[in-house]
Amino acid sequence: MMLLSTYLSIYYYFFYTEEETANAQEYITTLSFENVKHDFGIVSEGDTVEHIFKLQNTGQKPLIIDSIKSSCSCVIPKWSNGFIAPNENEYMKVAFIGIGKPGKQSKTLSVFANTKPNIVRLTITANVKKR
Repeated sequence: MMLLSTYLSIYYYFFYTEEETANAQEYITTLSFENVKHDFGIVSEGDTVEHIFKLQNTGQKPLIIDSIKSSCSCVIPKWSNGFIAPNENEYMKVAFIGIGKPGKQSKTLSVFANTKPNIVRLTITANVKKR
C-alpha cells in the first residue's frame, strides 16, 4: 500500500495537469484524533508500554493512512492498512520501549494520509527511570 501511494504521489507531481490535480483533490478528507499527546508517566528502563490513539475520518471521502514515521526506533506504531470510511473510528496502537533511554523522553509520530494538511503529528512522553 505504501509503495503504491508513493508511486501515485510521484506520478501526480510529475505528470498531472492542473485539471487532473484539481480532480485528485476530490479524494482529500479530514482526520481527527481524540488526543494528539500521551504521557506514559514513569516507566522503568527496559519496560515496554502501550497506548491506543483513537482517530476518526471526519471527512466525506475514504481515509487512507499512507505511513506513520516515528522519530525513534523505540516507538512502534501499529494500525490497519485499509480504508477508513467517512465518520468511522479506527485505533492506532503505539508501543514505547524504554531500553537505553533514561530520563525524560519526548517522541513524535508523523501520520501521513490523504488529508489537508497531509501530516498530523502525535507526541508521546515518558520519564524513564533506571532499575
